Amino acid sequence: MNPFHFDVTTQEQPFYKIDIQYTPSSYKEMITDFKNNLIRNYKRKFKLIRWVVFIELFLIAASFIRFTFDDPQYFHKNIPYYHTIMQTVGITFIIFGLFILAFKIGLKGAVSLQESYLSKGLIKEEDINHYTFYSEGFVFNEFNQNMSLYWDALHYVAVYDTSLVFAFCPPKTEKGKYTAEYDEVIIPLKLIQEKDYLINALKELGKHHFDFEDQRKRGTKNVN
Repeated sequence: MNPFHFDVTTQEQPFYKIDIQYTPSSYKEMITDFKNNLIRNYKRKFKLIRWVVFIELFLIAASFIRFTFDDPQYFHKNIPYYHTIMQTVGITFIIFGLFILAFKIGLKGAVSLQESYLSKGLIKEEDINHYTFYSEGFVFNEFNQNMSLYWDALHYVAVYDTSLVFAFCPPKTEKGKYTAEYDEVIIPLKLIQEKDYLINALKELGKHHFDFEDQRKRGTKNVN
């Protein structure tokens, strides 16, 4: 038995409800907006790392250029600890470069599942997705999955510039083995009428049940 199963029949009225009816084009727009959120967030958070990688790439390229044809050892003779410096530059370039590559690969896979729903023609205009929020748990009914879980089942809830995301722990973790059948849930902010109210409520719930992350730009944060 799933310890995170939420029995909605014993609950009072929900504090918020959302109904979303996607078309293939609006679902594709949701995916694109979410992917752009991740890209902007990456550029904002890892701006320094990207600059370090670019500078190190320039230094590595420069080390192969012979500015003085009569003395190929010019750098070694005129720059103290040149060999040690270039070794450090090379090592950090590989580490940071692999970090950026891993993120870009992860970004490509972040919405691959949702994109597969589109390619398989699973997005039907007659389907309505229901999202119901209670004080102790939530009931989400989507075209591809139905879940009724306590808030503790979540790993984190993240707010981006255009999206609200509910994510579960990896399947091989202690908590994740009970939620392995569920996919990440993405709700467009523009389809939430009282988004500040809902985000405030989730932020409060996050103090006790899951990690809450507000990844929006500073100018767009209205949540107290």
